[in-house]
Order: sequence, then structure tokens, then C-alpha cells
Amino acid sequence: MKRFFFPSMIVVSVFCSPAASAEDCKDGWCKGGCDEKRCVKVKLLSKNQSIATVELSNNRGIGKAEYDCENYMYRFIRVDQTKSEWKSTAPDSAPRKTAEVACSLK
Repeated sequence: MKRFFFPSMIVVSVFCSPAASAEDCKDGWCKGGCDEKRCVKVKLLSKNQSIATVELSNNRGIGKAEYDCENYMYRFIRVDQTKSEWKSTAPDSAPRKTAEVACSLK
């Protein structure tokens, strides 16, 4: 019985991964992570393999970003379309929650 424990945990984690629920989304915008100052809304623009390109919105404005859905990393896309360096996200952080939501959108 013990030999099936680890593979079953992988299956459970795949099917229980966080996804944006319908009540957390309106007009294509879904609630991402929140910190003490603000919450981020996420809107999927495109998805190419493991990279999700999204629009982000908060009380400071709207911008674009890419999320590496395999490693939960992100980088911003500037107005001139250049991209920042990849940044990692810490587990249980607002940026990780935003990455999880961005990567769950279809």
C-alpha cells in the first residue's frame, strides 16, 4: 500500500490545484493575489505552452505580464514591449496566487 501513496498524492495535487472560480471572475477579469495595499485582477490574453500572457489591473493601473506556469515565475511587459527579468514567487504569497490564477485561466 505504501508504494501507491506518492503517485496518488501527485494525482490529488493535480486535480486540486487552485483555479479561478466563476464567482471570482467578471467580464474576463479574475481576482488574483492580494497584499496589505491592493488586490490584483488578471485577464488572460494568450497562452502558449507553459507561458500565459495576461493583463494585470490594480489601483495603480493596468499592465501586462507573462507567467511561466511550470515554475510560477513572472516578468512584466513594458509599454515598449521589452520585458523585465524573470522573478520567482514565494509559496503562499500574493504574486504566487496571481501566478496560479493566471495559469489556471483558459
